[in-house]
Amino acid sequence: MMQPPRTYSPSISVVIPLYNGADHIARALDGVFAQTVLPREVIIVDDGSEDDGADRVRDLESPVPLHIHAQPNAGQSAARNRGVSLATGDWIAFLDQDDIWRPRHLEKLHQAGSALATAPATSEPGWVYANVDLVDAEDHIIQPSLLHSRPGSHPKGSVLDCLRYDMFVLPSAALVSRRALKAVDGFDIELKGYEDDDLFSRLMRAGYTHGFVDEPLVMYRFHDASSSRSAAMVRSLMLYAEKLLTAFPNEPKTGSYPARDIVAPRFRRALLAAHARAVLRNDGESLEAVKEATERLRPHLSARAYWTMRGLMRALSHTVPAKAGLRIGRWLHGAAREPWRRSAGGGLTLEATLASSSGERDQRSHGP
Repeated sequence: MMQPPRTYSPSISVVIPLYNGADHIARALDGVFAQTVLPREVIIVDDGSEDDGADRVRDLESPVPLHIHAQPNAGQSAARNRGVSLATGDWIAFLDQDDIWRPRHLEKLHQAGSALATAPATSEPGWVYANVDLVDAEDHIIQPSLLHSRPGSHPKGSVLDCLRYDMFVLPSAALVSRRALKAVDGFDIELKGYEDDDLFSRLMRAGYTHGFVDEPLVMYRFHDASSSRSAAMVRSLMLYAEKLLTAFPNEPKTGSYPARDIVAPRFRRALLAAHARAVLRNDGESLEAVKEATERLRPHLSARAYWTMRGLMRALSHTVPAKAGLRIGRWLHGAAREPWRRSAGGGLTLEATLASSSGERDQRSHGP
């Protein structure tokens, strides 16, 4: 089969955080080297790995300059931020060590970014992103065009749209302006999950424009999470929730209640889904983390919403209802897009409550 012609883009730098990724990194780099538009450089930040992943990278023949920078383990966000600080391109293409780009990934995203830059607009281009295929450890597709099965619009229509649901702008599928990244101070290193949602929502709120390529240009790998990583994800979820609750407070004088009506219900649904998954895993640490997060969310919920949440948690505290609730939520896309559908008795239906949060997020973390 004839290979497509290849060119180089002096404006793209690739940033890959590496942590104990020896089993995946060569495959990820093969995808970079097979791009129809090659980047100007690849920057790998070895975030305190304990395996030989960095040595395997050094043994590879690369068609572009490939730089490895080592640092003590500081987490994925810190590794990405360091890679950005070392990059020289105008655009940063993030890639996680276990994801794989299809050959035209950089070409199509760069075209979309260039179109943003030349379009008449009052705002500066911030990022472009693509759809993804969810794959398992053997690269078999679990869910094609993943974003089509998740709530929320693409591209994002408004800041409120970014608040209602998970963003699903995945770093491995994004090309981000280096200037915009620096303007918003990059990834929040305190977050060990939801740092991608946090970054792209801040870029949106800062007024940067963005674009979406509705084509699965990335093979995005799904991993089952350990108990400790699941609990860490719940804690990070609550840190992110509190950031949004602070940034979008209720304003009774104007009749605007974004914290009460949009942010708190979103994370209420997410915690219920996390509770159900923890029950299925018999994961006591995550159940305790959900309980703690629920109490932290309580001041932002009405009494009715809080006690309804507690009742649903009791209902989901056994394997059969937990499994059924997640299954219903995963497939009822209509309920996911209209999460406030109510039962005849006036309460939120279990299906509607779980639907927008039942698709498990990839719980990746670097280090303890």
